[in-house]
Amino acid sequence: PEAAQAALADAGLGIGDIQHFIMPSYLKGAAEAVAKRLGFTGSIASGLEDGIGYSGAAHPLLMLAAVLERAGPDERILLLGFGQGVDALVLQATDAIVAARPARGIAGSLADGVPTDSYLRLLSFQGGIDMEWGMRAEKSSKTSLSEQYRSAGQMEAFVAGECGNCGTVQFPQLQYCVRCNAPAERLAPVPLRDVPAQVQTETADWLSYHPAPPLRVGFVTFDNGARVLMEFVDVGEGGIDTGTPLRMVFRIKEQDRQRGYNRYFWKATPLRAA
Repeated sequence: PEAAQAALADAGLGIGDIQHFIMPSYLKGAAEAVAKRLGFTGSIASGLEDGIGYSGAAHPLLMLAAVLERAGPDERILLLGFGQGVDALVLQATDAIVAARPARGIAGSLADGVPTDSYLRLLSFQGGIDMEWGMRAEKSSKTSLSEQYRSAGQMEAFVAGECGNCGTVQFPQLQYCVRCNAPAERLAPVPLRDVPAQVQTETADWLSYHPAPPLRVGFVTFDNGARVLMEFVDVGEGGIDTGTPLRMVFRIKEQDRQRGYNRYFWKATPLRAA
C-alpha cells in the first residue's frame, strides 16, 4: 500500500482516479486485500490463475496486457509488481488504445489453449523429467549454423519468392523457379507469415519421434498460391480437417539437447480465436 500511495502522489492522483488495479500474487486474495486498504472500488484485474497460472516476474506485464485489451480511452491503471521489493506504475490510456487492440492477445491465447491432464507430459515440456523416447529419438540434432545464417532471411521471416516470369509463389526459394526454370534473380520476396492459409492434407504420424505425439504434418495452401509442407500444432485430440483456416506461429522446431541449442521455424495452427 505504501508504494502504491507514493506512486499516486508522484502522479498527482488519488485512488479514486484509478479505474483498473493490477497486482499479481501467488497468494489468493492478496490483491483484493491491498486494494481494500487503498480504498479502491474499481476493477481489480484477474490474476489469470485459470488457464495460465503464475508466471513469476513476467506476470505483472502479462496482466497489464490483458487489461489493455479492454481498457478505454483516458482510463488509468495502477500496476504493482511485488517480489524482492515493489515496483509501482501509474498508466493512462489514450485515444489510440482503440486502434491498438491485438488480433489475439491474452484472451485469444487462452481460448486457443489445448488442455492436458498428464502431469508427466507437463514435466517433460518444462524439462523436469527425462522421458525415454526409444531408438527413434536417438539422433543427432546438430544445427548447421552457417546454413542457418545464410537462410535466415527466408527461414526466420518466412519469406517465399514470387516468380516475375510466371507468377508462381514458392518456398523455399531455389536457384530456379520450380515451374518455368527462371533464375532466382526473377524471384521477388513474398512474406507468408500473415497470408491466409488452409489445410490441404494432414497426417498424424505416431512412429516418428515427437515431444508431443503424434507428429502432425501436411500441405498448407496459401491464398497467394503458395503450397508448403508444414507441421501442425495446438490441434487437440479432435484432429484437423481439410479446409480448416490456419495461421502461422514461430515455434521451436528441434532441440539440440547435447549442445543446449533450440532451432526455430514456422508451424501452422488452427485459426480459432485469431
